[in-house]
Amino acid sequence: MSIALDSPGSDPPPVGSSAWWSRPILIPAAEDSDTATAQIIGEMSLRVHESAADPAVCAAARDATARFGRVFGRDSWSRIVEGAFSWPKHYLRFEHHELLLRRHIGPGHLQGLVSPDAVVRLPRPAGDCAIFSSLIAAFLECQRVGWEFVTVAVNPRERDVYSHVYVYAIRPAGERIAVDASHGRYVGWQVPSRDVFRRQVWNSAGSPVPDQGSRFAGLHAY
Repeated sequence: MSIALDSPGSDPPPVGSSAWWSRPILIPAAEDSDTATAQIIGEMSLRVHESAADPAVCAAARDATARFGRVFGRDSWSRIVEGAFSWPKHYLRFEHHELLLRRHIGPGHLQGLVSPDAVVRLPRPAGDCAIFSSLIAAFLECQRVGWEFVTVAVNPRERDVYSHVYVYAIRPAGERIAVDASHGRYVGWQVPSRDVFRRQVWNSAGSPVPDQGSRFAGLHAY
């Protein structure tokens, strides 16, 4: 099994072309699921940092804040977070990574990742929770909002395996707010605690850290 990332190189084919999809970076994945999850989070974090320096990503982030943030945001921080949530909610179609890999690269890979700088250039962007979360984190980092990744095990048949990822946006005072555009209906929604068998938070460097987010389970369901 391996992790398939989008095309490398200083002169790659046009983003979204068949040639572009045909030349992914393949990274051997660990057999242990926890180690493989750490690998994936590390790659996601690296791509977020690289993409946050990309003018196209930051332009999309600012556009998201201007277009969506003014509707819901109460202050500048809230407007940035609402924009980072709403842009992928409107423009990024959810597609399970197995289907994405099968359609473009082929089976036999643990996870497919498309970096945010490629997502904003794809003519018809699609991806799973990892791709949604990477884009959200890049939009936040472009606008100097701190973030963390959160992985949760929610499959009753595989209670030890992290099967979903989303983002914590960090307020200047340290409060964490969940931002889950792939599954949530609004900023602040996260998988109810009653349905989470394991949870791990990862800082922006891709290292595991204690969970400082809200434990509110709410009346919502997913």
